[in-house]
Amino acid sequence: MRIYVKRENWDGGLWVSLPISDTEAERVMEELKQAHPSFMAPFIGEVDAELQGLEEALVGELAFEEGSLEQLNQLAEAMEGMSIESWQTLQRAQAVVAGITNES
Repeated sequence: MRIYVKRENWDGGLWVSLPISDTEAERVMEELKQAHPSFMAPFIGEVDAELQGLEEALVGELAFEEGSLEQLNQLAEAMEGMSIESWQTLQRAQAVVAGITNES
């Protein structure tokens, strides 16, 4: 899983692979500060993951706010540990839910 971390009023950003260590997160924050000085907190601009709907859920969320990095790392670790069968089951369930939602 990867997230594209951006800063307000800047078209650029950095792709970050998760899970990420605190040291690496600090390095990314420093790179962002050097690339574009801003008082705004870094946020998620895009998500590269196999889980359908994850991008819609995470875009706009703060990337390095207290507790959010831990949750993102936990999600990435859980996704890494999923078997092919688990992914297939999850995708089928998502398709069913999408079908039900579209019929409503």
